Amino acid sequence: VAADATTPFTDVKGNMFEQYITALYVNDVTKGVGNNKFDPSGVVTREQLTAFVVRAEEIAGEVVDKSATVDSIDGDTIVVNGEVLILTEELKAVFNEKNAAALQDAKVELVVRYKDAPVAYLAPVANNPQGEVIGISGLDLPNANTSFNAGGYLIPTVSVTAEGVTISNASVATFAVAKGATVKVENTIVGTVTVDGTLVIGEKSTATEI
Repeated sequence: VAADATTPFTDVKGNMFEQYITALYVNDVTKGVGNNKFDPSGVVTREQLTAFVVRAEEIAGEVVDKSATVDSIDGDTIVVNGEVLILTEELKAVFNEKNAAALQDAKVELVVRYKDAPVAYLAPVANNPQGEVIGISGLDLPNANTSFNAGGYLIPTVSVTAEGVTISNASVATFAVAKGATVKVENTIVGTVTVDGTLVIGEKSTATEI
């Protein structure tokens, strides 16, 4: 669950299980007992437990790693290798129209959760996407003279193979600049860097190891 995630429950603040209750709330597993209360010390009834299990099974699905190429981005969805995937709110900070030029034909390593299609959705996947992007573990930016704003999202591995690329508001564990590529980073924290091209470390940016 995101570090800034919250619940409307006024009786869980400081509770030793607050983060777990928050996770249940943001994933629509629990609605509370009403009046902005969760009743963390209350007794769970059989009906409540059944509802928890059913809702948890509905959101669980199958989680897979997917290597793909970005075809297009359109609001709440992204198309990779011809497949339409839903974007979580967090991932919209990465995959959005402002970054579309930088991400066109980019190679990505995605974490995708697939839910079982309900009966009402037994239609072509392109019309009713069942895969949801819940993470990104790698990104290769191939387009020259483009800007990529990560929106503060942590991307473990990023590589750049083009000239004139600007990356901002990112946290990157492993960063690579290919031969002939030129990159400027702004307001970005980078861990290990391999530079065969040119890297300019701009304002409010750091690189731990080059």
